[in-house]
Amino acid sequence: MGAVIIGGSIAAAIVAGLVYLRRERLGAAGAGLAVLRTLGVTALIVLLVDPVRTVRTSGGPTTVLLDASLSMGAAGGRWEEAVDSARAIAGRDGSIVRFGTAPRAFEPGPPEDGATRLVEVLRAARGRGGPVAIVSDGEIEDLPAIEPSLLEGARVIALPRERRPNASLIHMDARPLVAVQDTVRVELGVEFSTVPGGDSARVELLEGTRRLQAVSVSVTPGGQAARTLRLAPGVLRPGERVLRARVIMAGDAEPRDDERVRVVTVARQPLVAVLAAPGDWESRFFAETAAEIVRAPVRAFALVRAGHWVDMGDLNPAAEAEVQDGAREASVVVTFGSSVVPVTARAQWRWRAADTAASVLPGDWYIVPVPPPSPIGGRLAGAPWDSVPPLLGLAPVVPAMGDWVGLTARLARRGAERAVVIGHDSAGSRRLTVTGDGLWRWALRGGAPREAYRTLVAAGLDWLLGSGSLAGRGPLAVDPVTTRGAPVTFRWTGDSIPDSTVVRMAGSDTSTIALRFSADGRAEVALPPGTYRWAWRDGALGGTIVVEQYSDEYRARPVGLAPAAGGGSVALALARARDRLWLFGLVLAALVGEWAWRLRRGLP
Repeated sequence: MGAVIIGGSIAAAIVAGLVYLRRERLGAAGAGLAVLRTLGVTALIVLLVDPVRTVRTSGGPTTVLLDASLSMGAAGGRWEEAVDSARAIAGRDGSIVRFGTAPRAFEPGPPEDGATRLVEVLRAARGRGGPVAIVSDGEIEDLPAIEPSLLEGARVIALPRERRPNASLIHMDARPLVAVQDTVRVELGVEFSTVPGGDSARVELLEGTRRLQAVSVSVTPGGQAARTLRLAPGVLRPGERVLRARVIMAGDAEPRDDERVRVVTVARQPLVAVLAAPGDWESRFFAETAAEIVRAPVRAFALVRAGHWVDMGDLNPAAEAEVQDGAREASVVVTFGSSVVPVTARAQWRWRAADTAASVLPGDWYIVPVPPPSPIGGRLAGAPWDSVPPLLGLAPVVPAMGDWVGLTARLARRGAERAVVIGHDSAGSRRLTVTGDGLWRWALRGGAPREAYRTLVAAGLDWLLGSGSLAGRGPLAVDPVTTRGAPVTFRWTGDSIPDSTVVRMAGSDTSTIALRFSADGRAEVALPPGTYRWAWRDGALGGTIVVEQYSDEYRARPVGLAPAAGGGSVALALARARDRLWLFGLVLAALVGEWAWRLRRGLP
């Protein structure tokens, strides 16, 4: 736009000079007329182009952003002082907005948000115009994501909390599904504040009021300590168990971050044992998918070298006796590669293509979209087989007498069909064989191929266990443990996401909650700390939900938001040339003045 205005102004000056100085030869009077015409035409070009620029505006009511995260009410926090400061700054005309997990209207209740996110509410406040003030302890999570222009001119009232002795149980991890024969490993992490407290601390593991184990931890101000507790087989009874871990330190000023909770389900026996010799991508993706589908433990072992096994769940070494016990006690044994461990289970699933001794026909083997009739054909018929990538190879296994074929493939979509899944049932002893190589790519790709892979795994395990005895997790899932101030998130894992559904929630009282799902299948529910039982469709699916007292907000974190006096409003607005009336006056004055001067000179 600037080039157009400058070019038009120069062109107008040249034309006016040629007319009045060269053609009319008016001398000094011609120069004056040329200046008037140039000014008038230039102002007219500016109005026609109408350039726009950004300007700063001032004034308007003040918007006060009040930090309502849990850290403001923690030990040493200054919540009451923050509320008083916000009210004083807002005055009668201003407004107060609470921020933390999400922006909310002001109310004087205690802070409850489990996060401190400022960028979203700050952008909204800038869009309103007027001065902006921020009242916070300065422990802002998303401070690096805030553009400097958003903070420019904002008034910042920093009220950092007083540092006090504190021990925080920042980490607790335990495998959610274990067998009664398993050793339960519970990993714990403790953090101590920079302010000295007691000389030593104790970490306890409890189930209800029963103390299972306790260990001592040396206190290092500003440091952390890790401990791993092991519960011997039989310590936890079968069923759903709620484990609590807590840290105890003399002089601890903040008790709400001392305890963590995990929900562990103990099954009477492993449902599925996966043996991979050696371990590969196929066995890894199968074990992960099976663990997602079934509601009982999946024990997976991989042979890394002769005589050395690892647990595929945590990569810890596993004794060969443990592997043999897992294979003997499991309801279904799935083998990949060589059969180096005796398998006596009545339900077995062997993946032949992973066996290096078997000859594999390489090439792109595409699944035939319509599965042949079989005991699992009904489950496989609805899978999107046209969307899965081709197999990398196929072992030429010929079905024996009495075998059935559940899935077939053709090389490059041409030629004869070859069996991919073969089943056999004899006197209650069931066998499945997969001849294809590269099925793990279906799970890796996600989307429709992943759903086809999950369908195959679920259908195979369901048939091996017999008459639908595999209890799947269903289309509705939820994280069993949530920290305080964070919403409980339900996820819809089925094919089509409904607009809403209803679950019954039993805690201190029983209520019905409507879940409204977003486009990605997530529904969030805010619950106070406590233990709840949820059920869906009259108890067809359900479990335990725990909302912890713990939140990362109770831990002392670096203060990143510095105090600032503020410089008034820095709201931005668009200024257009046509909004300036003096430009219209300049056009009229210059062109009318030129016309009047020409008349006095006797020019037409």
